[in-house]
Amino acid sequence: MIDTVKDYLTPKRFSNVAYVCVIVHFLCGLVFTAVTAALRASAIGKFSCIVDPKSTATYKTQVDKVCFSRYDQAYTTPLPLYGYVLLSIRSTVPVSVIYSLVVSKRVDEIESSHERQIKGDAEHHEHGGNRRTVYVFHFYFVQLVLRSLCGIIFTVLQYTFFYPNGFDLKFSCNLLPAEVTSVSNINAQRNASQLNNTSVSCENPTASEKKLFGTIVFVINTIFTFVILVEVIFLSQRFPILNCRSEHSWNGDIEFVNSYFLGKRYINVPDEVTLTSVDKNQQGCIDIYKQQILNLSRVHQI
Repeated sequence: MIDTVKDYLTPKRFSNVAYVCVIVHFLCGLVFTAVTAALRASAIGKFSCIVDPKSTATYKTQVDKVCFSRYDQAYTTPLPLYGYVLLSIRSTVPVSVIYSLVVSKRVDEIESSHERQIKGDAEHHEHGGNRRTVYVFHFYFVQLVLRSLCGIIFTVLQYTFFYPNGFDLKFSCNLLPAEVTSVSNINAQRNASQLNNTSVSCENPTASEKKLFGTIVFVINTIFTFVILVEVIFLSQRFPILNCRSEHSWNGDIEFVNSYFLGKRYINVPDEVTLTSVDKNQQGCIDIYKQQILNLSRVHQI
């Protein structure tokens, strides 16, 4: 499973920070899903209620079972903790995979074009790598926004909707006689009839561990959401077209992919730029861009 995800999530289609975040988030999802699922399984056996010492073992087992169901309804509705971890931490992975598949061809095209340019291949101008597009930037920006939204939503819902009561060690269970008389045991039935809706004290030894791992998941989601939000803010200030007159903005996918993903300086000046369909503002942006590239070329010649 890890190898499959790594095949789809190629580093050259992300910034270093975004790639590390999605991979670490995915690995955390695997680890904490397994840990919380194991806690869930052990809680069933460790959950215990205090009953009359004279009660039979069968009766106590039945009480523990009924009260654990009550505890589960009170503290893990609508999702058990492992289900929440699975959704919250790994929700960003499908978004990143879909984005990676959408832009894979274009990013590979730009990278191969750049490599041929470095080798002095005269035919690189005929390759589609020189097409002026900005959709890689747009898709990348959208997937960052979606990842940050997923993080914000699950972080907020953790303590407001999923687990507002946390996980308590002590639990008071109100039993009805009818809930335990299903056990085919005369002593169990007599004990059940003596309850008369009284409260039974129970303990869940795994509560502290669930609380700890729930807090860790909350912190992890918060950190990664904050990091992605910072990148969203950074990219929004350099959005093509909107900030085309800024010297810090990218003028298309070629420059964006080479400088932001691949860490390479894009110094190629297109031989021809068609301006018939470009408005005056865009024409000014292109002129500024060409002048900056020419200045860089002169610096390198010196």
